[in-house]
Amino acid sequence: MGEEVRIKDSAIRSAINGIAIANLEGDFVYVNNAFLSMWGYDSDREVLGKATKEFWQSPKRASAVIETLIENGSWTGELVGRKKDGTHFNVELSASLIADEDDNPRYLMASFTDSTKRKRTEEALRESEKRFRDLAELLPETVFEMDAEGNLSFGNEAAHNIFGISPEQSNTGSPVLQIIIPDDRDRARDNMQRLLDGEKLGGIEYTAIHRDGSHIPVNMYANRIIGGNKAVGLRGIIVDISTHKQIEKELKETLNKLEQSNAELEQFAYVASHDLQEPLRMIASYTQLLARRYQGKLDADADEFIGYAVDGAHRMQKLINDLLSYSRVTTGSRPFEMTECETIVDQALLNLQLAIEESDTTITRDPLPTVMVDPPQLVRLFQNLIGNAIKFRRDAAPEIHIGARKEGNEWLFSVRDNGIGIDPQHSDRVFIIFRRLHSKAEYPGTGIGLSICRKIVERHGGKIRVEPNDDNGSTFYFTIPLRGSS
Repeated sequence: MGEEVRIKDSAIRSAINGIAIANLEGDFVYVNNAFLSMWGYDSDREVLGKATKEFWQSPKRASAVIETLIENGSWTGELVGRKKDGTHFNVELSASLIADEDDNPRYLMASFTDSTKRKRTEEALRESEKRFRDLAELLPETVFEMDAEGNLSFGNEAAHNIFGISPEQSNTGSPVLQIIIPDDRDRARDNMQRLLDGEKLGGIEYTAIHRDGSHIPVNMYANRIIGGNKAVGLRGIIVDISTHKQIEKELKETLNKLEQSNAELEQFAYVASHDLQEPLRMIASYTQLLARRYQGKLDADADEFIGYAVDGAHRMQKLINDLLSYSRVTTGSRPFEMTECETIVDQALLNLQLAIEESDTTITRDPLPTVMVDPPQLVRLFQNLIGNAIKFRRDAAPEIHIGARKEGNEWLFSVRDNGIGIDPQHSDRVFIIFRRLHSKAEYPGTGIGLSICRKIVERHGGKIRVEPNDDNGSTFYFTIPLRGSS
């Protein structure tokens, strides 16, 4: 028997919970190590024989608990303990009577658990819940919580204003899907289960019923609520996207109209410039004939007028040809193909060979990549940029450098020159069709070359810009998406 008592005493002393035994007068006769640690004592000699009520924040309440325990035979609840150093902590306890062989009560035994952390956690959760609900009431979107069966446990003010969900429905667990999405409940339940299973779905679009009975498009965003080790519900928001849908519809219609207008404009430019070629060719031909046949045979005014007519016809032909080239960026485009830029630049330089030789231009280049492009258009792009660098030069011989480097998911090309440069305030204007920064007498041309460059780059999904150099000249930059480029 002695061995059995020793084993039981050892087990109680090593228990995780605090355990204490007191006589019917409420004085301690036994405490285990966990009790001592919980209350901050070093030895049971500091505790045994003392009144249990002195170990609580409220001795009066502790005495009442003992009286109830003796009367009823057991007591379970929470008290606030007072440690040796005078600090307080929350304690959960379960107490019962110990009777002798004749069933007469002899001792009081209780098991104690420090519930301070749990109480703090519960308080933090209550505060968090309160902040969540206070914030939810301020939002114009519907904020909801529902259990794993789809029953509503919370709906904010917007839930009432938009969907007519009353506070009573929020508190009584009304079926949220049946109220909000009655026509799409099966899909909504399927998505709800996928969310409960941990799948990330993002915004899910449904057709919901507004409180006025109308149908509105909404996006539902939700995350699962974890209780214990499993999902016990969903918490999320429902966003009315009616305005977004209307804007999207109007934007799509506008884009369609714009695309149609652009297509018609390009076709008009092509047809107009093409159809003007023949009568203009006839005018140019006859004015040139007049110049050759009657030059010097009429008076000075006649010679001047004929000269104006010939020059005007030539400029008009140039303008129409450039306009035709501009329209053909789209109408005459070819499918993209993998092309070596080295070959592209070689062809552009070959086309400009005479201008390069006459101006004594020096051209250098970095290693250039292989890109997915419309080859003739990229030749035209480089030809225009290099040609401009030669055309708008200073007294010194032109020096042009062509560069390329990979940046993210695109290639950044550059054409740098030492020419007259471009004022930064005109950096956007130079790409506008027919906009010129210099007179025709200074630099001839129609002012359409850089517009064609921008149109080619944009067709390839890139952007073009110009920046002044630190010393002199300018650098044109344009991008081409990788699309398998190397």
